[in-house]
Amino acid sequence: MDLRFLLFPISGAVIGFGAGWLFSALLFRPVVSRSLMGFTFQGFIPARKTLISDQIVSLVTNEFVSGNLVSDIMTRPENFTKLMPVIEMQIDDFLRNRLKTAIPMIGMMIGDRTISQLKSVFMNELETILPIVISEHLKGVGTDKAIASAIKEKLLAIPPQQIENALRPSTNKILCRAGLVIGLITGLINLLIALILFL
Repeated sequence: MDLRFLLFPISGAVIGFGAGWLFSALLFRPVVSRSLMGFTFQGFIPARKTLISDQIVSLVTNEFVSGNLVSDIMTRPENFTKLMPVIEMQIDDFLRNRLKTAIPMIGMMIGDRTISQLKSVFMNELETILPIVISEHLKGVGTDKAIASAIKEKLLAIPPQQIENALRPSTNKILCRAGLVIGLITGLINLLIALILFL
């Protein structure tokens, strides 16, 4: 077989690799170039940052905030177990200090034993009430446009260079490998066609 036929797969692989690298560069790099007709070109991601931000915000609010994920995490019993010492400390402070300041008459009537009993009752009630309150609160949060607006604002504030630094290495690797494989396969198909036609 003529060695020139090897140019098909080799050139295909090289062209595919180059195309993958170029496409990766065009995704992130805010390249602006003017052609003879006066067109300008910007990198795909910087040029569509607002559209991409809208799609990410929609995904986050629909799947994570509005969905049951956040509510499930927040209302897990182990999360309440971690909160209970802080809540107990606040209730104790309320019963011993703030309640006496707010209503001095009650403060004079309750002692340590009554405070312990009240604290125990409050803690038991909170274990039941708190998950319901948090779950109901999170339902309202999911439809709150201020959250979507805040997420979008944060996304738009990320500099293009930071996005490129975070995503470019992995994207470049994937696109270059994909281009190499596709180019190699295309070259092999062209080689097969050439062999069938010319040999």
